[in-house]
Amino acid sequence: MTRHARQVTARASVALLAAVLVCVPGTANAQPGPSEILRVDDLLRDSGYKYTRVTSNSAAVWTVPFTRDALGSTRVIVSTDKGVLVSFVTVVEGTKLRKAPELLMKMLQINNSLDQVKIGFDEDGDAFVRIDEALRLVDAQEMKAVLDQLSAAAEELFIAMRPFINR
Repeated sequence: MTRHARQVTARASVALLAAVLVCVPGTANAQPGPSEILRVDDLLRDSGYKYTRVTSNSAAVWTVPFTRDALGSTRVIVSTDKGVLVSFVTVVEGTKLRKAPELLMKMLQINNSLDQVKIGFDEDGDAFVRIDEALRLVDAQEMKAVLDQLSAAAEELFIAMRPFINR
C-alpha cells in the first residue's frame, strides 16, 4: 500500500468513526461530556505527541500520527465513551487480507506475547490493535505508553501479516 493510500485510508477511517459515534442509535447518551473531552485533550498534549481532534455534536475523536519503518505513516485513533479511553490502530483493511489459518495462528501468537493490547478483526474485517482503559486511571505518562505500545504493536502485526496482504 502506498503512503498516499494509507493516508487516505486513515482519513476515511477517522471520518467514518466520527460519523458512527454521532449517528448510531443510543450514542447520544454515550457521548463524552465536556470534561472527558478536555481530559483527553490534556492527556494528549501532556504526552508530547502532536494530535488532531475531530469534534461533531459533542462526540470527539483524536488522531495521533506515527511513522514506522515497515508500516509507514499511520495514526492511533483515540476516543472516549462512558469513562473508557479507547485507542486503536487499523493495521490492514480486511479487503486486502487473505485470511488463511496461518495468519490467524500468527495473530493469536502475537496477541499472547503483548501486554494490554488486543489484536483482532473489527466488524468490517479490518485487522486492528487496541487498548481500552478507564479514563480516570490514565495520566500523561500512561497515555504516552499507550500510544507507544499501540504504534509498536501495529508495526509488529503488520510485519507478521505481510505475506497475507494482497498486493
